[in-house]
Amino acid sequence: MALGVKVGGGIAWQFHERISLFGEYRFTHFSPSIETGGVNVAGVETGDLEVDLGLDTHYVLAGLSYRFGR
Repeated sequence: MALGVKVGGGIAWQFHERISLFGEYRFTHFSPSIETGGVNVAGVETGDLEVDLGLDTHYVLAGLSYRFGR
């Protein structure tokens, strides 16, 4: 079974009627694992094998936003 979480937060500052600045942070955690029992590789018994494929990412985003229309 694989469980994950994604969390983020940010802020925007509208300093003009149509223009604003923004900043955001995002964190993602995902940690699936694979378990096998008694793997035979080229005639050699490896026993139980567990592979952890954990992943953590951190993103910082920033930018300028322009609103079209009225």
